[in-house]
Amino acid sequence: MSHRTLAAVLVAAAAAALAPSAASAATFTAFAGADGVSPSPPAQFSPNGFFRRSLTIHVGDSVRWQFRGFHTVTFPARGQRVADLLTVNPSAPVAGVNDATGRPFWFNGQPSFGFNGQVAAPQGGTTVTGSKLVNSGLPTGTPPKPFTARFTRAGVFTYFCAIHPGMRGTVRVVSPRRAIPTSRANDAVRTAEIASVARHGRSTAAKAAPAPTATGATVQVGRAPTGERFTINAFFPANPTVRVGQTVAFTMAGQNTTEVHTVTFGPTPAIRHIPFIGATGPNPQAIYPSDPPTAPLPPYDGTNHGNGFLNSGVLDNIGASPLPNVARVAFSRAGTYTFECVVHEDMTGTVTVTP
Repeated sequence: MSHRTLAAVLVAAAAAALAPSAASAATFTAFAGADGVSPSPPAQFSPNGFFRRSLTIHVGDSVRWQFRGFHTVTFPARGQRVADLLTVNPSAPVAGVNDATGRPFWFNGQPSFGFNGQVAAPQGGTTVTGSKLVNSGLPTGTPPKPFTARFTRAGVFTYFCAIHPGMRGTVRVVSPRRAIPTSRANDAVRTAEIASVARHGRSTAAKAAPAPTATGATVQVGRAPTGERFTINAFFPANPTVRVGQTVAFTMAGQNTTEVHTVTFGPTPAIRHIPFIGATGPNPQAIYPSDPPTAPLPPYDGTNHGNGFLNSGVLDNIGASPLPNVARVAFSRAGTYTFECVVHEDMTGTVTVTP
């Protein structure tokens, strides 16, 4: 081989090594949530975060998200916001929802709810450029099928979970000439991030619940500290005791914005059969309060609506939201009463009311 031919071969080899070809492209793994992989988590612990939170990859590389919770991977077009998960349908009002006595609930005639197809279903393919929405849709399958997206343009791409407001991550895409962390390094950072979140979760769960007062008790509806990437889907305290005539304030005040909850009373078999998502979409009996929101919830005596059903409706802690972040329930009869959040399985408690 002549010197000229050898030089041409070396130049061609160097150019091929620097080119972002499909053959040299890599796929990096990220988690959407970390349910089931967090070390020594407290009960009802759910990380609402992407792990690792920020990835740096080369142009032409891909990221494969494994769903470790109920999340989406949603890249909005640049300058656009993530659409709401639920749609309000005034043209299809709620109808035929009655309580245990056969009386219609007040929310018959109110708008029904549906899922926004832009969020619930896959959109935009699997190539992210920033020019259009790319969305995984809601996870499906057992286990959920991963979502993989390829990045063909340099830049910083922020993505979100459309289910949990405030849950976000970034993918930084750089030239193939620049050094980036290896998959092994990224996996190590992901593991460390998950361990850190679990550690903070344990310390959060261990904090004392609010002490009772002369007027009743306060129950924290979940614990999701501002700035943290997790929620503990439990009540604190889960088993308060009050006297007849006193009130329990169920509150989400002070929490971050990534979760919604309900406070729902009734016989355990009955409330366990009130799904948050019904056959045709979000269940109005779970989403709406059981009694008109223009007045406080009526006193609770275990017979409300014929079977003890009393529901706060959906609570959140988003400042601009029309939803409340607290529900106050007064108790007019001694007894032990079961309540739960119908959004989150096994988020339960009891109130003991003494004379």
